[in-house]
Amino acid sequence: MKTGDTESGESPPAQKTKATIADLKAICGKAQVPTWDYTIILDGLILGGVTTVKQTKVLKSLGVSHILNAAYDATGKGNFIYVQTNEEYFQVRKFDVVYKGIRAPDTMRFKIMKHFDEAIEFIHNGISSGGIVYVHCYMGISRSAMFVLVYLMTKQNMSAVEAVKFVRSKREIAPNEGFLQQLLDWEDTLEERRKNVSKASTSESNNADGETPG
Repeated sequence: MKTGDTESGESPPAQKTKATIADLKAICGKAQVPTWDYTIILDGLILGGVTTVKQTKVLKSLGVSHILNAAYDATGKGNFIYVQTNEEYFQVRKFDVVYKGIRAPDTMRFKIMKHFDEAIEFIHNGISSGGIVYVHCYMGISRSAMFVLVYLMTKQNMSAVEAVKFVRSKREIAPNEGFLQQLLDWEDTLEERRKNVSKASTSESNNADGETPG
């Protein structure tokens, strides 16, 4: 019997090759300014930039009910890194919206992964309530794109590669290499979480099967 063959003569299934930063960068392609300032990714989910988020008439026409600002600046002053919007910005303009701001610099060393769970929960709650969530940073290609990608991975059960391909098919995106590594790390985190849930479910099922009536 050849090495690696099973007793039935069948070879064991090949292990899935783990994606790399280079793989994700190749899918994203050359970094460029998006064709449009905003892009509908899914029903209820829009990824975009600063221009659209400052136009409340456009947001209203899109039916936006929730805004997640991945380039949040608590001072409301903004600069080329952060976006000059906060809750007060929309209140003054009489735009009723559920708002969440996350201050995330677009640098390779920034641990954006620490914000994944809260961003995913915000997006999920907005969509599941029948709302439309506008996720943005400055250009809508890196920080906000990351939150959309991890939402797809977590709630739509996509792999990192599948999520990047899906979003890239609709919009130009270019997360930095540090962010892409954290996207791959998140894939590992999700796999571990799902294994733990499966183990817990199996354990509960076995315990239930072993119970005897009192």
